[in-house]
Amino acid sequence: MCGLLLGRRPWRAASASSWGKWHVFADRTHRGAAAGAHSSVACQSEAGGNRGPACVTAGCGDGSAGRCRLIRRASRTRAPSPSACALAQAGIRNACGGREVMNATAISSVGAERAVPLHASLRWRVMGWMVLGTALTMLAMIMTMRSVLLGRVALGVNAAVVQEVNEFRTFAREGRDPRTAKPFASLEALMDRYLLRQTPDSGEAFIAVSPEGVLYLDNAPRRAGEALAQNPERLAQLVEAPELSGIARTPHGEMRWGKTHVQTATGQQGTFIVAYFTAGQRQLVAQETMLYFGVALGGLLLIGVLAWIVAGQVLTPIRQINAAARRVGGRGPVPRVPVNGKDELAELAHGFNGMAARVEQAHTAQQHFIEQVQRHLGQAGRRARRHLARLDAPDAGASTQAAERQALYALLLRVDQTLADLGLLIRATQPDFLQPQLVDLAGLTDDVLAQANALCDTQGQPRVWQLHSRAEGQAALDAPRVLDAMRHLLSNAVAHSHGGQALGVAVERLQEGDVPVLRLSVSSPGQPLTAEQAQAVFAFAHPMEGHAQADEMEADDDKDMGMGVGLAVVRAVAEAHGGYAWVEAAAEHGNRFGMTLPLYLPQLPGEAGAAAGAALARRS
Repeated sequence: MCGLLLGRRPWRAASASSWGKWHVFADRTHRGAAAGAHSSVACQSEAGGNRGPACVTAGCGDGSAGRCRLIRRASRTRAPSPSACALAQAGIRNACGGREVMNATAISSVGAERAVPLHASLRWRVMGWMVLGTALTMLAMIMTMRSVLLGRVALGVNAAVVQEVNEFRTFAREGRDPRTAKPFASLEALMDRYLLRQTPDSGEAFIAVSPEGVLYLDNAPRRAGEALAQNPERLAQLVEAPELSGIARTPHGEMRWGKTHVQTATGQQGTFIVAYFTAGQRQLVAQETMLYFGVALGGLLLIGVLAWIVAGQVLTPIRQINAAARRVGGRGPVPRVPVNGKDELAELAHGFNGMAARVEQAHTAQQHFIEQVQRHLGQAGRRARRHLARLDAPDAGASTQAAERQALYALLLRVDQTLADLGLLIRATQPDFLQPQLVDLAGLTDDVLAQANALCDTQGQPRVWQLHSRAEGQAALDAPRVLDAMRHLLSNAVAHSHGGQALGVAVERLQEGDVPVLRLSVSSPGQPLTAEQAQAVFAFAHPMEGHAQADEMEADDDKDMGMGVGLAVVRAVAEAHGGYAWVEAAAEHGNRFGMTLPLYLPQLPGEAGAAAGAALARRS
C-alpha cells in the first residue's frame, strides 16, 4: 500500500469577494517524539671502525665541578680472571602505577520536592568529569615529557661515551711523547699523558688500566669513579667483559660505560674505560618534572573554577525548568521558561514551553469536557422533566401520554448515543482507535446515502437527498468510524433544515498536490455560519447561537444537544485517519460540512491491512 500522510493543517479562512464564500479547516494536533628504551652507541673495537652497543639512559648532574684527581698506583694485584663476566642487561624501564578512582555519585533522592544534595548535583559531576579529564591529560603529557627528557639524557650520555672512547683511540694511534717527539714507549706514559689533557664532564669518570696499574680521572658525584677504580673485582669484570659497552647498576646509581683496548709496539696491552654516572642528570629531570607537576596543579585548580562557573551557566535553564515544573499545579497557567540564544539550551527551553502549552491545552480541554458533559446531561434532564410534567398533567389524554412516552424513549436513546460519542472521543487518542480495512469506495457511498434515508425515516422528517458525487476504487479506511462520522454530519444537516428541503451528499476522490484524498461532505441550505461560528464549530460541544430555528427552550435543547459532540467526533475520526475536518459557508448554497482523508492505496489486495496499519502509524 502506498500513500502519503497529510501534514498539519491549521485553522484557516479563505475569502473570495466574487463568490462571497470562505472555508474553515479544523486544527490538527500532532502527537510526537578515548619501557624502557634500549638505545646504543658504538665503541670502536681494537681493530677500529666497528661500533659496539652502549645503552641510553637519563640523569642530571648536580652542576658542581667536582674533584678531578689523577692517581697513580705503582702496582696492582691482578684479581683472578673469571671465566665469564655477565654484564647487567641494558635498558630503561619506566613503571607507572595505576590509580583507581572511585566515583560514588549515585545518590537516590527521596521525595519529589526534596532538594538534591550538593555533592550529588549535576553541577558537581560536570565539574568533576572536566577536572578529571584535564588531570588525566596533564598527567599523560607530563609522563610523556619525562620519558622524552630521559631519552634525551640517555642519548647525550651515550654520545659522550662514544666521543671519549674515539678520542682516546685517536690519541693512542697518533699521539707523540712530547719529550722524544716519537710514539710513546710505554702504555703507562700514553695513558698518563692523555688523562692530564682531559676534563671530564659532571658525572663522568675515565679509568685507564695497564700492566703497571690503574689511573683514573673522576668527576662523578660522591666519588663514584674513584670507588669503581678501587674495586678490583668490579673493574676486572668490566675489563674482561666481551661487550664494549653496557649499563650497570652500582651503589651510586645507573652507570653507562664504554671501553676500548689498546696495545703498544712493545706488546703491552691495556684498557681505557669511560664510565658515566647518570644519577645527577636524572635528578635534574625529576626536579623539572616536579616543577611541571606544580604548574599543572595550579592550572588544574584554575580549570576547576572555570568548570564550576561554566557548568553553572549551562545548567541554569535546567534549574529554571525544574523550578517551573515544581510550580505546575491544577490552578492558573503553566509557567514558561525564558528563552535566550539559539543553541541547544534554547531548544530545550522551547521544547519545555511547547510541552507546557500542550499540558495547559489538555487541562483546559479536560475542564471543558467536564463542563460539556454536565451541559448535555442537564439538557437531557430538563427535557425529561418537561415530558414527565406533560405525562402527569390532569388533562393529558391517552394519545398525549403515548406521545410523551415515545419522546422519553427517544430521549433516552439520544442520551445513550451521546454517552457513546463521549466515550469515542476519549478513545480517539489511543493507538488502536482505528482498524483500517480495504474498502470499496462505491459501496461506502451507497452506505452513506442509505444511512441518510434511514435517518429521515426514523426521525419522521422527510428530506430530499441529492448525491452530488460518487467515488470509485478502493482505499484502506476504518469504514465503521467513517460512517459514524458521516451519521453525525447527516444528523446535523437534518437538525438545521426544514422538511422538504434538498440536502446534498458527496463522496469524492480528489488530488491535493501529490496526495490522493477522499473528500466526504454534507451540504444544507439555510443561513450561512458567521466567521466566528465557523472557526469554532468543530470545538467540542460549541453552542450554535444564531443558527437555531426556534426560540423556545425545548427547541434550543433539541438542536444543541449532541450537535457539538457529533462534530467533535467528526474531527476526531478525520484526524485519526491523518486528515482534517472542515466547513464551507457561502450565501448561494448555505453550509457544507465535511472531512478530507488521505488515501492509502494498497499495492496488493492481500497486504491491505498491514500496509494501511503501517501508513496510519506514521501519523503519530
